[in-house]
Amino acid sequence: MYEARRAANTAADEASDAAERAAQFVRARRSIPTWRDAVGRHTAPAMLVLASGATAGALLLQPATSSAATNPATTTLGARNIDAATRSELRTALTETVALAKVAPAAAAPAAAATARYATATLNVRGEASATSAGLGQLKAGDKVLVTDATAGSYQQIQFNDGLGWVLASHLSDKAPTAATKAATGTVALAADTSGGLVPVWTGGSLGSSNLDRTTSYAKSVVLAVRKYFPQIGSMGGWRPSDSISSDHPNGLAIDIMIPNYNSNVALGTAIRDFFAANAGAFHVKYIIYRQQIWTTSSPSWRGMANRGSDTANHMDHVHVSVVPN
Repeated sequence: MYEARRAANTAADEASDAAERAAQFVRARRSIPTWRDAVGRHTAPAMLVLASGATAGALLLQPATSSAATNPATTTLGARNIDAATRSELRTALTETVALAKVAPAAAAPAAAATARYATATLNVRGEASATSAGLGQLKAGDKVLVTDATAGSYQQIQFNDGLGWVLASHLSDKAPTAATKAATGTVALAADTSGGLVPVWTGGSLGSSNLDRTTSYAKSVVLAVRKYFPQIGSMGGWRPSDSISSDHPNGLAIDIMIPNYNSNVALGTAIRDFFAANAGAFHVKYIIYRQQIWTTSSPSWRGMANRGSDTANHMDHVHVSVVPN
């Protein structure tokens, strides 16, 4: 009897020891961080959102009673199913969280619309907003440019040659130049217009002086253009009986455009010479002389001439325009 009782006590003690060891093993395993713990730390914010929706769905889908919860035969299988579902949901949540973390870069702000402006004079385009900055090129009077919103002192930033440059803002206008303005600056080629438009054509009548009346119709068109586009000019000469330099004046093929106060009005004379050079075809120009330089249609560049001894002989005080016969 005693032996049987001792054997029973020993078996109970061993069972208790085994149970305690098993409990310690379980506690030890629970103290080790699992993959669920790691995932939970990284996905907790997203899982809170997911859980709120999932909980609402679970409340609707959960049966009122569950026989599996009280059926020992299905308890283990149910735990395994729950574990598998949890793993799948966590993988999905982790994937969605990573996707949400990949924020698309913000779209670049659209560039401000450039505004059209027009040069009112010849402008130097500089790399920086300074008179001492390196030049990038030039704009001619009447040229259309696109300006940005950037300004610096007296300078305006413009788009120039696929880049950016700076010009004096005071020489930009928001109005396109008229034909007369373009002509006065000598920077635009005019198409021939026999209807008396951009290229005035003499159709009869006196020009007001005998020496102009004795010129050819091509030379008369030069006179009419000067009067239309350069009203500052008050005196012009045409025909004269002899010319020691050429036969153009005696043949009525030349016009002398006298520049008032010529030493201080070089810019005006230069604008006139450039105008007729730019429109040589429309006005049937053969050559132009101004300030001891000559330009010809056969060699269209300005070249120096020999000194002839006086301002008038060197064409300092007037622009000489010769036309071809007609």
